[in-house]
Amino acid sequence: MPPAQTVLGKILQWPFSLIPAETVVRILRVPLRGKKWVAGSGPNAYWVGRYEVARLREFAAALTQGGVVYDVGANVGIYSLVASSEIGPTGMVYAFEPQKRNLGYLRRHLALNRVNNCLVLEAAVCNRDGTRRFSSAAWDACMGRLSDDGEISVPSTTIDTCVYGETGLRPPDILKVDVEGAELEVLEGAAKTLSEFHPRAFVETHGTQLHADCCAYLQAKGYAVRQKYCNLTATWRASALIDCRRQAVLPFPIHEAKQAPQMPVRSAS
Repeated sequence: MPPAQTVLGKILQWPFSLIPAETVVRILRVPLRGKKWVAGSGPNAYWVGRYEVARLREFAAALTQGGVVYDVGANVGIYSLVASSEIGPTGMVYAFEPQKRNLGYLRRHLALNRVNNCLVLEAAVCNRDGTRRFSSAAWDACMGRLSDDGEISVPSTTIDTCVYGETGLRPPDILKVDVEGAELEVLEGAAKTLSEFHPRAFVETHGTQLHADCCAYLQAKGYAVRQKYCNLTATWRASALIDCRRQAVLPFPIHEAKQAPQMPVRSAS
């Protein structure tokens, strides 16, 4: 019953509308439970703990101490906060975001939580360096995308430029991509990095054809790709094979081969 559900949804959301937008609240659910958050920076699901719950847990589980994470399309920082918490002081998060409004909240969330292992880069990541036109979504102030008829111009860069160019960022162990339709461009701009460093990739796709194109691109680069609706998780095949071998349980014992006993040789009498 969609009408009833809509009414119920509005009723359940009503108390949140009473919270002033700039109120600092605490995130209510792991993996970020207790972290500080600006209530009006995005959907209430961010701090209530209902935003991409399974995906965030999977992402957090892939992080290791000292790791390097590229948060491409960082938005207001939910994934950057998860990453900074899990990789420790020797790790590094590079948060890429071109939208001014989001950049303000992203930096504020990092400051509120005293994050020192995250560098914010004000740029759109795609497959070429320079500038690109960018369009903000009319239905959601925190959403936007690259568009030829976008109302503003933003600086653009590629992953390969960041790794191999003058920027000289540490190469990624984890690559998270959520860029509202430019996912394939991001991967194309990371061709050399994917081939050399094989970061694990978490890609949110927008559209059936784009989903298939991103999957094919990663597979051609030697990745094993696990697909879910609008999401790809890609692991370099050599790493995936090693993990499978470590986890494999054979139904029979394995014994080392033993040399066959030598038969005595009798001398002719």
